[in-house]
Amino acid sequence: MTTPFSWLPADLQGNALLMLAVAAMAMAKILSTVGAGLTLKDEGIAFGIVNLEVSWSRERAEAIVKAWRKHQVVGKALQQTQLDFIFLLIYPAALSLACVMTAGGSDGLMADTGLAMSWIILFCAPFDAIENILLLKMLKGTFEPNTARITSISASLKFLIILVTLIYLIVMVFMR
Repeated sequence: MTTPFSWLPADLQGNALLMLAVAAMAMAKILSTVGAGLTLKDEGIAFGIVNLEVSWSRERAEAIVKAWRKHQVVGKALQQTQLDFIFLLIYPAALSLACVMTAGGSDGLMADTGLAMSWIILFCAPFDAIENILLLKMLKGTFEPNTARITSISASLKFLIILVTLIYLIVMVFMR
């Protein structure tokens, strides 16, 4: 089965994974720093931008953005969402390559699962992009009837794929 990294020689994959992992961790730190002021527990926003990503309803999304406006942190949410367009290009590639490398060291069902996950994790990029585009609309004050729901579905699918991929990688580490 071909992989998203079939074009990359096996002897370069370790270095590529290291670079992608470092870039992903650096972007995660930047996003965390930029979004630090978005957590407003007194307003029921315990998880910052994630609360808006999975707000599920127009009313909840409007309440979150209203609270951020009140605390003058909408600019941080906009900046974090814009920066996430860079992150969404890095973390799926890092996880995909990790699946490829992990699957390469095994056989049978676990190898096939890893190779499948190396492709499936790449769906996070378009789900994340849809989510970000809709987040930007909401942060700028446009709350169409299904925007929060579509954002939440995209975010949930992204998070589910990431979770399944991480579980696969953790299981494979402990099986070795």
